[in-house]
Amino acid sequence: MAEYKVERVQPTVYLDGGGKPVRGFLVRVSLARWNEIHELEMPTLDPDKVREEIEALIALREELDKLSK
Repeated sequence: MAEYKVERVQPTVYLDGGGKPVRGFLVRVSLARWNEIHELEMPTLDPDKVREEIEALIALREELDKLSK
C-alpha cells in the first residue's frame, strides 16, 4: 500500500505568512498509515515541491507518534 495518495487538487486563494493573498492550490492528501486526510496550501503544482511538502508532513506526523510512547 502507498504511504500517501493525492486525493484532490483544487485552485484556491490563501493568505501567506504575511497575510498577503496567494493564488495557488489546495492539495488534499490521505496518509494511509494513520487513516488521515490533510490539506496543503501550495503556490505551485510542481511535483517535486508537492512531494517535499508531503514528506515533511509525514515526518511531522511520525514525530507526533513519538509523543504517545
